Amino acid sequence: MKKLLLGIILLIFLAGITVFLLDFFGVYKIDTLQQQILNKISDLPIIGKYMGLEKEKEELKTELNQIKNKLSNNQNKNSDLQKQLKNKDEEIARLKEELANLKDQLAAEQNSKEEYQQKINRLANIYNEMEPAKAADVLSNLRTDLTIDILEQLDNDVAAEILNQMPTEVAVNISNQVSE
Repeated sequence: MKKLLLGIILLIFLAGITVFLLDFFGVYKIDTLQQQILNKISDLPIIGKYMGLEKEKEELKTELNQIKNKLSNNQNKNSDLQKQLKNKDEEIARLKEELANLKDQLAAEQNSKEEYQQKINRLANIYNEMEPAKAADVLSNLRTDLTIDILEQLDNDVAAEILNQMPTEVAVNISNQVSE
């Protein structure tokens, strides 16, 4: 029995040396041998099933890593999109505030314009009651835009009379500005 055991050990030792020498001299590579052995072993029912599970496990690990990478990329994209959304929301809030301010300014201007128009109408009524010569004397000393606004509120006949009584330069200047 000892001889048989010694013979088996010697055979294993010689086989190992042979494989090493074949690999060393490049005749037969260990990787190739290992692959062939794994292929033969995988043909055995129980071991083949286990090795198939190992392959499937490795494939699942690879797939899991790919999914993790996609998830990470999607989380980064989501984070970027959230930042963009926050910036857009802030811009919308700023624009809404600006719009509200502009509406307030517009309302104030409209009120101011209405007040101005009421004053012009009142002045026009006053100049409408005055003698054309006196009205022409006063209107020719006012700002041109104010004079134009008042004359536009007067009846055409009254406005023509007043312009006729104004100095020629002033009447020409007013007429030029009205025609523009």
